[in-house]
Amino acid sequence: MKFISNAQIKMIKDYEQPFIVTMTGFPGSGKTHMSRQISRQLKIFLLSNDFIRNYYTKNIKSNISADSLKTRLFVKRVNVQRFLILLEHRKSFVYDAGLSSLGRIKIMSIASKIFRYKLIKVKINSNDHDNLMRLSKRKIDFDFKDELIIGDNSNYSGSFSEETYQVIKERKPILMTDDFFDYNLINTGSLSYFDSQINDTIEDIKLKVKKK
Repeated sequence: MKFISNAQIKMIKDYEQPFIVTMTGFPGSGKTHMSRQISRQLKIFLLSNDFIRNYYTKNIKSNISADSLKTRLFVKRVNVQRFLILLEHRKSFVYDAGLSSLGRIKIMSIASKIFRYKLIKVKINSNDHDNLMRLSKRKIDFDFKDELIIGDNSNYSGSFSEETYQVIKERKPILMTDDFFDYNLINTGSLSYFDSQINDTIEDIKLKVKKK
C-alpha cells in the first residue's frame, strides 16, 4: 500500500503556517465525521489510525486481530512515515485518532514546535448511549471513496460491542479538562446541531490560519 501519493500532496492547500488538528473523544463521539468535514472544507490531509489498522487486518493480514501487537506496530510504523512525509512537504493535516492522554498530545506539541506547525486541539464531548448507537451503524467499506476528502477517504471505521467500548474507555480515559483544548464541541443531540458546531469551528480556524 502506498502511504501518501504525490497527487495527494499536490491537492493539499498551502498555508503560511501549516497546522495539525488533533481530535480527542471516545469511540463513536464523532471524531471521524468532524475530521472529514475539516479535510473537505480546509483542503488538508486526513490521516487516521483506524484506516491503517482496518486496511491491514482486512486486506493484508486478514487472520490477524486489529488489537494484536503486530497490528499496532504496523499502524505506528506506517503513520510515523506518513507524518514525516507531510512534515517534510509542510502540509497541514487532521489526525483522526483519539488522543486521550496528555503524553500523546505533548508528543504532537513537541513535533509542532520543531517543525514550526500550529497545533489545534479539538475535544468532542458525548455520552455512552449516543456513542454506542452511532457505533452500531458503522460499516467498513474500502470500496467507497469520498473524492472531496484528501487522504483516508473510505469508510474505514467499523462497529464493535458495548463490552469493547467500555474496555477502551477504561484503558484510555480522558483526563484533561476542557480548558486544555482550543475547541470543545458537544455531540449529544441532533446531527444538524453537531454540524453547526463543526462549521463554526472550521470558520474560526480559517481566521487563525492564512492561505498562501
